[in-house]
Amino acid sequence: MLMFVYIFDGIYVDFEFFTCTAGNFYGCERVGNPTNILNPIVSARLRTAESFSFKFGRVEIRARMPSGDWLWPAIWMLPRYQDYGQWPASGEIDIVESRGNSGLMLNGVNIGAEQVSQTLHWGPHFFLNQYEKTSWSKNSVPGYDSDFHIYGLEWTPDYISLTIDGVETGRVEPPANGFWEYGAFPAGQDNPWVGASKLAPFDQEFYFIMNLAVGGTNSFFPDEAVNSGPPKPWSNQSPQALLDFWNARGSWESTWMGEEAAMKVDYVRSTDLPDYATAMNDPQYTRSPLLPVPPPPYNAIVTEHEKQAAAQTEDIPTENLQFTNLSIVSFPSTDFLEYASAMNDPPFAKSPLFLVPPPPYSATVTEHEEQAGDQTRGTPMKIHNL
Repeated sequence: MLMFVYIFDGIYVDFEFFTCTAGNFYGCERVGNPTNILNPIVSARLRTAESFSFKFGRVEIRARMPSGDWLWPAIWMLPRYQDYGQWPASGEIDIVESRGNSGLMLNGVNIGAEQVSQTLHWGPHFFLNQYEKTSWSKNSVPGYDSDFHIYGLEWTPDYISLTIDGVETGRVEPPANGFWEYGAFPAGQDNPWVGASKLAPFDQEFYFIMNLAVGGTNSFFPDEAVNSGPPKPWSNQSPQALLDFWNARGSWESTWMGEEAAMKVDYVRSTDLPDYATAMNDPQYTRSPLLPVPPPPYNAIVTEHEKQAAAQTEDIPTENLQFTNLSIVSFPSTDFLEYASAMNDPPFAKSPLFLVPPPPYSATVTEHEEQAGDQTRGTPMKIHNL
């Protein structure tokens, strides 16, 4: 439990906050001192952890990377629940990362704004993160800070594919024994994915994160890289890296030129895979047969959860975050069909019974909808004409 004590006009006031759930990597608390100051830069971070997460599907993100020394933009995904343990055991999907330096050279390659990378992080613990087996980079002249590009993810129960402007940059299809076999981990290590699918840890719901970071000491900005402008003002091994960076602000601040130093995101689209329930071949994802869909117009049921998700995703414009084929059930337009009857699933019963039309009808339930049912207990479902 975190305890915060405030002093106001000589009076001590105690405030009790929630339990820290992500304390690693200074997730809940950090204390500065004259040698190693607190982070001197504040930047934006948007996430959908409480509003939208999903498992398996396609993602398209149209974005323009920022320009400016030591800027670190990232659009990525983390698991909604740490089913397999702390990072990286539960996985991480980096859809795009870049560096804002116009010319940052390493071994003859510009790893600055002319390069973007896409990476999966996975392993039983920090020191056995096997990201190098699933990391891909692509260079472009002019750099990715000069125009918008489309960064894609195709995520299925069998493979993960990453793309840039529609061209695949990397793909991983783990063998029968999954990422544990693919990682070839040393003997004696505990496998956190025992009994899970071969795609574990990437077989659980993930949510989006978009952020613009600066610097860091994890070697994303290697000490041996050579900058075309002033040299890197801190060492990754320095005990006062933040202070060194701040004291050298005269060398990098002028490269942050207004909107050019911003990561710009046009849209984020997340859609189901075609014939998702059929492709999954998993009864858990199918509540009724996939029968021919009758011609429009349709009557559709939209869950309260979906409405809340759209309302809570203001950081990503809702008109651009496309909940395609999520939580929609189609019936003949002449009559309504009660949701629980259509799905043959009592937990989904939220509203009075309506007249049930004769079959055929079609109803496909995604895992997102199943989650919605769990999160809207007792909330009457809304019926709309679409």
